[in-house]
Amino acid sequence: MSEHILQSQIVGFLRLSGFKTMDSDVMSALRYLPPADKRRVLYINQHKNMGYTQGQPDLVVICPEGKVVFVELKNGKAGRQSKEQKAFEAAAKRLGHDYRVWRSLDDAVAFVEERRSNETL
Repeated sequence: MSEHILQSQIVGFLRLSGFKTMDSDVMSALRYLPPADKRRVLYINQHKNMGYTQGQPDLVVICPEGKVVFVELKNGKAGRQSKEQKAFEAAAKRLGHDYRVWRSLDDAVAFVEERRSNETL
């Protein structure tokens, strides 16, 4: 399964479960890069100026209680985080944020169940 399909499934499930989600790529800017020439450099710089940074996660999940969770999605083909993604994870955790790597819809289901069980405590 592609990460695109996985992300679509997870976003649909989270929204049905009362969570808000945002794709953290600025307009999915760097997913569709122009050819490697001067236009590409200008394109990348434009989106960096708009806030894109390498390593940012695929999703930002806004929980009903207002907490934010960063989620990196991985599938069998792209199963490892890049060094930039690991650096973002470390920085997020250092600041006290929740950061997760999900590989399936089951991970999102477990997350929602965990959140709901914590609400009852």
